[in-house]
Amino acid sequence: MFSTGLATGIGSRSANAVRRLLSLRFVLLALGWLCVSSATLIHSAPARVPPAAPFREDQILLKPKPGGMEKNLDAFHAQRGSRILKHFKHLGDIQLLKLPKGRNVQQALAEYQASGLVEFAELDYLVEPALAPDDPNFQDGSLWHLQNNGQAGGVIGADIHAPEGWETLHSASNIIVAIVDSGVRYTHQDLAANMWVNPGEIPGNGIDDDGNGFVDDVHGINASAHTGNPLDLEGHGTQVAGLVGAVGNNSLGIVGVAWKVQLMACRYSDDTGMGTISDVVECINYARSQGAHIINGSFIIGMYSATLYAAIASCRAQGILFVAAAGNSGRDNDVNLAYPANFELDNIVSVAATTRSDTLASFSNFGATSVDLAAPGSSIFTTHSGSDSAYTVNSGTSFAVPLVTGALALLKARYPDETYRHLIDRLLAATDHLPSLVGKCATSGRLNIARALGPAFTADFTANPTAGVFPVTVHFTNASFGAITQLAWDFGDGSGSAEPNPTHTYAREGNYTARLTATRDTGTTLSRSVLITALSDYQISSAAYQWLDPANPVALALGNDGVSPARALPFSFSFYGQLCTEFYVGANGLIGFRPEGLSASANSDLPASAAPNSLIAPFWDDLDPSAGGSVKIGTVGEQPDRKLVISWMEVLLNLQPAVPCTFQAILCEGTHQILFQYQNVQPDSPSAGAAGKSATIGIEHASGLVASKFSFNGSTPLSNFQAILFAPIPTITPPPGVLQVLATNDLVAGGFVGGPMAPETRVYAVTISGGSPLHWSVSHTAAWVTLSATSGTLAPQSSTQVTVTINALANALPPGQAVDTLVFINTHDGNGSTLRNVQLCLKPLPRLTLARSPTSGQLEFSLNGEPGRSYVIQATTNLIDWTSVRTNSAGADGMLSFADTPSPDAPRRFFRALIAP
Repeated sequence: MFSTGLATGIGSRSANAVRRLLSLRFVLLALGWLCVSSATLIHSAPARVPPAAPFREDQILLKPKPGGMEKNLDAFHAQRGSRILKHFKHLGDIQLLKLPKGRNVQQALAEYQASGLVEFAELDYLVEPALAPDDPNFQDGSLWHLQNNGQAGGVIGADIHAPEGWETLHSASNIIVAIVDSGVRYTHQDLAANMWVNPGEIPGNGIDDDGNGFVDDVHGINASAHTGNPLDLEGHGTQVAGLVGAVGNNSLGIVGVAWKVQLMACRYSDDTGMGTISDVVECINYARSQGAHIINGSFIIGMYSATLYAAIASCRAQGILFVAAAGNSGRDNDVNLAYPANFELDNIVSVAATTRSDTLASFSNFGATSVDLAAPGSSIFTTHSGSDSAYTVNSGTSFAVPLVTGALALLKARYPDETYRHLIDRLLAATDHLPSLVGKCATSGRLNIARALGPAFTADFTANPTAGVFPVTVHFTNASFGAITQLAWDFGDGSGSAEPNPTHTYAREGNYTARLTATRDTGTTLSRSVLITALSDYQISSAAYQWLDPANPVALALGNDGVSPARALPFSFSFYGQLCTEFYVGANGLIGFRPEGLSASANSDLPASAAPNSLIAPFWDDLDPSAGGSVKIGTVGEQPDRKLVISWMEVLLNLQPAVPCTFQAILCEGTHQILFQYQNVQPDSPSAGAAGKSATIGIEHASGLVASKFSFNGSTPLSNFQAILFAPIPTITPPPGVLQVLATNDLVAGGFVGGPMAPETRVYAVTISGGSPLHWSVSHTAAWVTLSATSGTLAPQSSTQVTVTINALANALPPGQAVDTLVFINTHDGNGSTLRNVQLCLKPLPRLTLARSPTSGQLEFSLNGEPGRSYVIQATTNLIDWTSVRTNSAGADGMLSFADTPSPDAPRRFFRALIAP
């Protein structure tokens, strides 16, 4: 097990309906079963009619109506010969009924449903494990989900950042986690020391010492057989348990997310792998009654179950967290509902699965609103039930769930006084945002326990939306952490609030800095700011066609999907109220004030949050100037009425057959209007994309939230000799006292952990247009950024400089990306207020790999470091005391190899590589 610093060994609730699972069986997301499936378990069922599913023919589940109906229901039972097998009084008073021999279960169910005596009655569906298909990417034991150094083709950092988190906390010995599954091999060498022990039971005496109905339930129960022996015969539960809490630092096998934790085994399946909803509810009831803090539910059911809903809702009332698998059908849970993940209960966390490349696993279910986050779940190495020293590799959302469960156990241990909802909010706010998860889960993020366990006090919030056409209503959601005694909101327009989650409407055009200041019990305050933009819209109208041919135009060398370098505008141009000084041209009929995404040949509707944004699209389609035609730019007219002209001349549109198109976009200096002109867009061509029938035509604000659209994929076809005008409403001219910040680029730096960083500085020029003085300020939040100035007053037409420096505190940051936001504010009226980012990409310290020589027993190391740099290799047995093993220099390729003979008296378990002083 290795690390760049340390080395080691290791959602959601939308409307509910029915999801069809493989034969509607307990599709357990398992390791032993490769787990690309889950379980079939069932408050008022949705209208969708479920397919047939196997169920017990001799028993049903029901919940009595409240209000003194119990005696009437008891009499109803007696009249029909029904007998109460189990009575879960603390789970909503649920009853499991045994029907008399020969009684038709469907007829009995209908009678109870029509009796008026029950809140619900439903079948007790059978559940069983569902085997998943083989996964060709199984590996031989690398715990990449805890620390991914790029092994086996993975992406460095595509993990849950466990070692960094363990530096804060690695054990939760007082937290009880119930594994509701196929049982646990509680004698396993990596689990035995972490098994929960029932304090009220004397082992092996054959007596129910604590009077809970189970004999010798020392480590949990077998609900299916109604015994106190939860030994796992299938494997799935053991695999899940290892990921939550395999013992850490014991020189054996693997390590769980929590090195120490109490694992309670709650087995619902019989020896054949079958179980029922009532067995699962029995497990949940046991976990609740025995003080479990978290329930791990690595299963999926295909039927909505009011019984299961009531059971988990009762856990919610006691503050018990329930972590659920999204499922393994590769389907959208927003549409095809899966339970319990889709139950609308805020103590449920729904989890999807990612790969070692930080992509959504192909088998994983997803849901923009119904799934909370993702965690690694593909090719995961863990404990196995085959023997006390067995391990295996498996895939499924079953194995993403226990990683989240383990993280919540650590959070519960660190913040014992926080509510279940605060813990969940903390977890979800700390995910790593991944492009591959956008639209796939509510956070668009993958689990990061280091960030979740991070600072004890932070001020944070989200604003939705951050831009819109005024009047724009913004919903603010507090996401601050810690012992906070006061919240103070400043909306940036002279108003504020002390509510936790206020809503505010911006009635006038402008840029506003919304700030939240949080005060903790010690009196310390922290603030966070977000820029809110209230925009005026553009009016789209027809205009007189008059093609412009600038003298001496410049031809751009644009290949297929090419994007030009930044080009200076011949005049400042106001676009959605923001003054722009440079632009980019994309081959595919795009002009942008940012380069990101301008190479896209596949057009999208407007507005769209994904890049490209801050764009002008006269004809966004799959164009190829390298196959024919040209793209030219030039200027016509005299100041203050100059026009920038960008023309696509006879550029081929990639159709069958390809057709040449000629059009231009014109930016007007005096009016800040935008004009599109179309000389030839092939309106009579039989090709499907001619006349803009596969193009996007319009403009979009930098936020991706606001746009003015003329046409998308032919919603309004074009004709030759047509002109379309986009005019600001009202006409925008640069007002007096407009703040401008140049350069327009962010400070993007990088380096190894510990420094140095390059570049360390960027200079921004703060200027003012207009005829009156202007007061300005700039703020930020990260301690590793220093500003040369934070405020001032500028005389008309004057400027000053702000130097942004990445200071020495950046050397203490962990590997990965760190971002700070600079908020430049026109404190008079907000005009021209803008943001710049400081982005820091920290490469991890050198990566170690090792193997044991089969002949000498030596550990053979390979170091992948920086060419020519000296390194020191250190080892430890306890993650506290480090001993130098070797100091040497990497070669020209950055590689260094050596061997080490471990001491038999003090076997080393952890190694790290550091840059030598």
